[in-house]
Amino acid sequence: MDLLINIPYKKQVSYENVFQMIKDDMSQAVNFAIKEKPLLSKFAIVAFVFSITIASMLIVGIPILITKNLGMGMDMVGISSSIMMVGGLLGGILAGVLGTRLTIQKVYLLLLFCFIFVLPMGIIFLFKTSAFLVYVVITASSAFAFICATICNIQFFTYVQGETPSKLIGKVMSILLIMPFLANALGQLLFGVLFEQFNEFPWLIIFLAVFLSFLITIYTRFIFKNVIIS
Repeated sequence: MDLLINIPYKKQVSYENVFQMIKDDMSQAVNFAIKEKPLLSKFAIVAFVFSITIASMLIVGIPILITKNLGMGMDMVGISSSIMMVGGLLGGILAGVLGTRLTIQKVYLLLLFCFIFVLPMGIIFLFKTSAFLVYVVITASSAFAFICATICNIQFFTYVQGETPSKLIGKVMSILLIMPFLANALGQLLFGVLFEQFNEFPWLIIFLAVFLSFLITIYTRFIFKNVIIS
């Protein structure tokens, strides 16, 4: 995918002070995202909240749920994580297959399906059933959620690239990519603590992540409802 990305190169004026160059580049990107294209800053908020909720909960929660709650070994965690990653790959393939049928105005539907697929993970823990059945539900839910999340990410960043001048693409993309990384770090810390403190009530933590994701889905529906692609 990286080999197919074509970003025009234009040599820029170099400064003696590298920190001043970084400051200027970041200022340009932030000013563009906030003042000229404020929708991009709102997108950053969506990416941050989504990463700190559903994404972080899945990354941290799956190993804990499988080992502590289900009493299974790390080999089962590996299988589940691999299937989840395959879901991400399938999402990338589906994004290419669907192509123009995917629009930024309807990207909220992908977020909607994402947390809908996670719901069964919480629901299954409300009932007494076999550990293997719970394992299957966890694995399937996370895989389908990652399919939707990957398609959603591709849609978002395709929109960003289309709305950003070529001279600013690298700078703006770097700023927007920082947000999910920061969110993942904070989210994994948060959900790590939650799973440790409320290990006997995993459904509570899962429903919390789903509820927060539901709120950001409503926000996404609102901000992208009538957006016009320039």
